[in-house]
Amino acid sequence: MKIMSLSFIAASALSLSFLGLNADQDVPQSEVPSVVVNAVSTAHPSATNIDWEKEKEVYEAEFDIDTKEYTVQVSNTGQVIQTKYDVVATELPQTITSVISGTYNNYKIDDVEMVEKDGRKYYQVELEATLKSKQLVFDEAGKELTSMSYWD
Repeated sequence: MKIMSLSFIAASALSLSFLGLNADQDVPQSEVPSVVVNAVSTAHPSATNIDWEKEKEVYEAEFDIDTKEYTVQVSNTGQVIQTKYDVVATELPQTITSVISGTYNNYKIDDVEMVEKDGRKYYQVELEATLKSKQLVFDEAGKELTSMSYWD
């Protein structure tokens, strides 16, 4: 019993140490470089109550505009890397909904986001089924992009 308890404690401590390795750090806006703040306010002038995080040299701003939740990644030099925002499933192009209903017919659409990166738009779709889920990325034409990572 002691060995089992010690093993559990060791495993818990190890897993907790891994949680902090790549975690974003919350950053007060006063510590965000002005060039980064200006990049977000220029791209999204109606954004208010921005929550800031930082991982390595990339800042992430989270905010709402109207009823949509936005996330913007900005380099420490003020370059917008990528932007994502919530989209209603009914706004998905028909080509994407056709792929989902044909290839993933056992799943239902749980969450949809539009990602803008390098001048292109992508749709991130999270699908749910009993005891399983999938995170997929599609281009505007409806092609599933298995080489592109889902931005969580």
